[in-house]
Amino acid sequence: MRVRIARDELRRLRELTVAIDALEAEIADLVAQVAPQLLTEPGFGPLTAAKLIGEIAGAQRFASDAKLARAGGIAPIPVSSGQTNRHRLDRGGNRQLNTAIHRIAVTRARCHPETKAYIERKRAEGKTTREALRCLKRHLVRRLWHLLQTSGPAPSQTITPSIS
Repeated sequence: MRVRIARDELRRLRELTVAIDALEAEIADLVAQVAPQLLTEPGFGPLTAAKLIGEIAGAQRFASDAKLARAGGIAPIPVSSGQTNRHRLDRGGNRQLNTAIHRIAVTRARCHPETKAYIERKRAEGKTTREALRCLKRHLVRRLWHLLQTSGPAPSQTITPSIS
């Protein structure tokens, strides 16, 4: 009986893996149609890019990258006191957008040489690792906003995912 249950669970896992891979490929195709420039950026995978596109819902609705950062809870908030002059991340805003940007920042800080150099520069300026990551996230939002300003399908195109 245990062997039969284990085989049934393995069969089900294989079926789910095939379905997941098919959906991920479909999402990658949709992202490539809507914003292919995101997929060329280091750290932006198809699922994260799709999450960003969905959460931002049109970068044109934000007048500036600062407004996008504020909406995502990524804009720095001053928390200066006495002679201390520093900033922290906003705990408000769209947490899903913030999580996606954080995922990109951590991936780039780990794998991308220019980002590693950026983090080291910020650390050399006297910032903590957390503060350097906050600066990186703000920089990424600025880059993301500029990338999405020039994107978008033609008005006559509508993208509808097929539901199987």
